[in-house]
Amino acid sequence: MMTREDMLRELELLPVWQLRTPLPSPDLFQAEPKLLKPVVIEPAIEKLDAASAQLLMHIGSEDGAWLFVMANEVLQADEAQLLKNICKAMHIITMPEEMSIDTLAVIQAKQPKMIISMGEPVTQMLLQSTEPLTKLRGKVYKHHDVTLIATYDLAHLLQNLPDKAKTWADLRLAMHTMQDL
Repeated sequence: MMTREDMLRELELLPVWQLRTPLPSPDLFQAEPKLLKPVVIEPAIEKLDAASAQLLMHIGSEDGAWLFVMANEVLQADEAQLLKNICKAMHIITMPEEMSIDTLAVIQAKQPKMIISMGEPVTQMLLQSTEPLTKLRGKVYKHHDVTLIATYDLAHLLQNLPDKAKTWADLRLAMHTMQDL
């Protein structure tokens, strides 16, 4: 069984990340998740109407390969630090955030290889789906010919520590998929 420090070292989060509160149970992390071959799902993408459009935050990587899409909310200090740590663990250098209603215009301008959709409302909007995030995550999608992976939003992760492991599995899927692009 891996210790907490072994897990953090494996995720390349030490010495940057520190546990703020104890984990609920070590049983949650005993089984290692297995990466399966990604299955690409192409949702039926329809034109968004004005009522369903919302202003989104887009954070791209310096090399243009990655695009994080999340709800337009001012990131709290803890959320900004968590995103910084995620990007550091993924070896991604990010550019300043950009706000836009039209994610397609941002995709066309930045031409990323991978979109990380953070949060249920954002993912449902991008994929034109009503499925809950629990059913949408863990799969590879195409959004306007760009690979998309869905995961939890930053605020949710700070309130639900066990879901950080699920998000890391989603991000590992994204990194694994990115190697094949």
